[in-house]
Amino acid sequence: MKRLMILSIIFMSLFLAGCTFGPRPVLETEKPSTDSLSKEIAKESEELDKNQKELRDSLEKAAPRKVEVEPVMPAYDPLE
Repeated sequence: MKRLMILSIIFMSLFLAGCTFGPRPVLETEKPSTDSLSKEIAKESEELDKNQKELRDSLEKAAPRKVEVEPVMPAYDPLE
């Protein structure tokens, strides 16, 4: 009796575990080929590189400024 109870518990747990995954689709979706994926990745990489170069150039742009400073003699010279 105890053995039957254990077997029924094991069977029910396996049955319920199998039902949780649900049915799988019969027809798998078509996966893109590796050639088309590599072309798409290369195209997106070029676009990303272009965008990063533009961003870097806009951030690293040096501000044109001319500062003309005349030397000033110190008011107090501690060595004298």
